[in-house]
Amino acid sequence: MAINIININGLQCNPSVMEIGIQDVSAPDAGRDLTGTMHPMKIGEKQTVQLEWWEPDRTEVKNVLSRVRAESFPVSYYDPNTDTWTTKTMYVGDRQVPVRMWGTDSFGNVRAWYSKMSFKLIEI
Repeated sequence: MAINIININGLQCNPSVMEIGIQDVSAPDAGRDLTGTMHPMKIGEKQTVQLEWWEPDRTEVKNVLSRVRAESFPVSYYDPNTDTWTTKTMYVGDRQVPVRMWGTDSFGNVRAWYSKMSFKLIEI
């Protein structure tokens, strides 16, 4: 039985790769002083989720991309930090969908085959 490992804006998904990242958020005046000493001034953490699908079909590409068009949306996934399922409000970074080949079907409709689809979700 397949397990969907992430829910993006109501769509259950099972990408080929899911990579959880943790970003430290620093205060606006953080940085290095004149001696080169770093003052990170950490004020919080945010998570990212890098997703990649290998050889997705056209329907899957359309369905997934339609769910990440909003300015922000809910994302539920298994969080390795807490060892539990979590839901966070996220937005999407740049989306890539490289075309492996394209052609026409017997009716003359253009058809594309994709090598992968990938993007990063970033916590608000």
